[in-house]
Amino acid sequence: MCIKKQDIVVIHLLNKYFVLYEKFYTLILPFHTLTRCQKCPKKNEMERLRKKILLESILISYLIGLPIGLITILIVFSIPVTITGDGIITILIIEIYGKAIIGLILSFIIALGFAGRNAYENLLNENTLIKTSFKYSLKVNLIIWSVFMIITLFDNFKIESLSYLIFPIIAFIICVLLTTYTIGLLICFMIKKKIRLLIND
Repeated sequence: MCIKKQDIVVIHLLNKYFVLYEKFYTLILPFHTLTRCQKCPKKNEMERLRKKILLESILISYLIGLPIGLITILIVFSIPVTITGDGIITILIIEIYGKAIIGLILSFIIALGFAGRNAYENLLNENTLIKTSFKYSLKVNLIIWSVFMIITLFDNFKIESLSYLIFPIIAFIICVLLTTYTIGLLICFMIKKKIRLLIND
């Protein structure tokens, strides 16, 4: 069998190619494996840290917001009775807003979780403390007073006048303004502090 000169050249080039390929693969494989091994734990660690901060933020929202909020709701609906001292006022409040108050309390408990999550995301996106507090307060109050008004409307649909909606509308505006600079600001400040502590750790 006669091997041509051109075939010898091709075989020689192929041998050189495979030798170079093996050297390249031997060098790059450990590096690739090392890089992959280094990145995975860091990625998992960051993901674990983000989840931890998120849960801590929601917990802060509940620990501070829930007791203060429930006490505030109790005080707000007790003011007319305390001022007038009339039992008829109490009966009217229960008659008009009784079911709506229960809906407001239940929706408030749910809203704190959503608002805590949003505060965490806003602070991670480097929103200012006041802006985050405003968004937090707006979200909570928008949810609870919307539920309150919807239940009130369904429960009093036979009444022609909608004057009973004046109270929740005014309450919504006042609560957003007050909580933005009080409880909302405190909660967002504590969440921001917790984010810094966890990241530094």
